[in-house]
Amino acid sequence: MSRGKRRGTRLGVGESRAGAVGLGIAAWVIGLLWIFPVAWTLLTSFKTEQDASAQTLHQGLTFARYSEVSHSTQGTLSLATAFTNSVVIVLVSTTIVLLLALPAAYALAIRPVRKWRDVLFFFISTKFLPVVASIFPIYVYAERWNLIGTRTILIILYIAINLPLAIWMTRSFFVEVPRELIEAAEIDGTSLINQLRSVILPIAAPGIAATLSWG
Repeated sequence: MSRGKRRGTRLGVGESRAGAVGLGIAAWVIGLLWIFPVAWTLLTSFKTEQDASAQTLHQGLTFARYSEVSHSTQGTLSLATAFTNSVVIVLVSTTIVLLLALPAAYALAIRPVRKWRDVLFFFISTKFLPVVASIFPIYVYAERWNLIGTRTILIILYIAINLPLAIWMTRSFFVEVPRELIEAAEIDGTSLINQLRSVILPIAAPGIAATLSWG
């Protein structure tokens, strides 16, 4: 009887390990399939025009294409300036969205406010407005405040576009945090900041990362 139990236990452990290995292999395959187009595009950018059209690598890798793009933009906006603008705009807008979305999602998921469903609907309803209807007033105010052609107007627009869905997505991940852990932290006298830092954010970290990558 004991031998049968041991054999069953070994089979169960073997099956669980095989399942974990299978899931790991599947995750790697999916990850490689997802990153392959990006890697192929990046590799193609280092090829000459002839190798890129023939999908070969006879002439080796080169930075010539990047040099051509850099020289072609002289007199307007250099490639380095455009890249710097993009990095600054993305980093600043993403940071501000995260700083605003986390407390809002906490208030809607962990500490629900009155009429929180109406608040959520308000956030998502801002995505229903047609772009054509909002472009003209945005342009008028941007011109009045001398924001045309600046990083500031793009940062404001990215925040306004991404914040509603960032709050919605982050809230859905905060809801999955077990209430028992939060209540246990409150019983231990943990402050709100420590609850967020040590309990809520570590559990919701994958969801927050997914929200940031989406944004």
